[in-house]
Amino acid sequence: MTRSRPPARAKERPARPAFVDRHERWLAGMLLVLHAVLVIWVARENSVTFDENFHVPAGVRILHAHDFATSYAQPPLPKTFYAAAALAAGARDPDARQAGPGRERFVGYTFMRANADRFQRVYAAARLVALAFSLALALLVWQAARAWHGPRAGLLALGLWAVLPESLAQASVAGVDLPTALTFFGAALAWLEFLRRGSWRSWVSVALWISAAFLTRFSAVQILPALLIVTGVAAWRGGLAHPRVAWVGLALLPLVALLAIDAGYLFQISMKPFLSWSFQSSTFQALQRAVPGLRLPVPDAWIAGVDYLSSLSQAGAKQSFLLARCATRTPGSTSRWRSR
Repeated sequence: MTRSRPPARAKERPARPAFVDRHERWLAGMLLVLHAVLVIWVARENSVTFDENFHVPAGVRILHAHDFATSYAQPPLPKTFYAAAALAAGARDPDARQAGPGRERFVGYTFMRANADRFQRVYAAARLVALAFSLALALLVWQAARAWHGPRAGLLALGLWAVLPESLAQASVAGVDLPTALTFFGAALAWLEFLRRGSWRSWVSVALWISAAFLTRFSAVQILPALLIVTGVAAWRGGLAHPRVAWVGLALLPLVALLAIDAGYLFQISMKPFLSWSFQSSTFQALQRAVPGLRLPVPDAWIAGVDYLSSLSQAGAKQSFLLARCATRTPGSTSRWRSR
């Protein structure tokens, strides 16, 4: 008596990847192209903005005369990139006779007149640099969301960035807000990768991002305590691949920032004592009275910029507008409202 064989089972076919998974890179590329098209359209529709008339001419002064003092209100890195594109588009130099500490407005006037026949082309070229910054940030957003939550989350995050009004607005002007977001976010992601790997090769990436951040915005100083908190939480949760390397790498970042600032300003450091400075802010004036002999190993234009921004943040320097009223605050008094 023969034994019957059981019927052969049909081979199970592997599940076919979803459409998003199969075409993820194509979809990401299409979203990046969509973002670029929308940004170029927005840029063509908008005239040159107030701040652009400062940043681009100041960058030209930096490239041609190593003049960091005329526009000391922000560090030089984004302005230099914008100016390089503007010069490639045929921009002419502003009148050097108008240059001087804090005279970016007057340099902007002469730059406008010198480039009257090519004004739109020059600023359009500078705005393409802003678009490049935005595309780089879009890639970081995509990769971060993808690594944390999968391909679909990555494409969703990228899609939001591609059409978000805020991103389109910032990517269509030669400003400092977008490169600030790029360098700050890049530094944060690089630091998380460094903590995960614990290798000095990944620390070099952190150092580059930190250097770029400190040459983009004075507020980059906030990154260091933020990284300290992140490292402390990761250590408490046991998430440091090499704890000693992590803490040593963190301790080296202030030195990296200092070297980046000095090199970015081409080591234009006078080391003159605070007693010889004419500060604008009450904070620096108080520091001047407390330690008149203090000398800082940082560029003069960097000190002047921090002092200027500090003066803008003190009471009475600015007005706030809310519901058809302006508020002013003077030292030692409460806000005063008046109708406009």
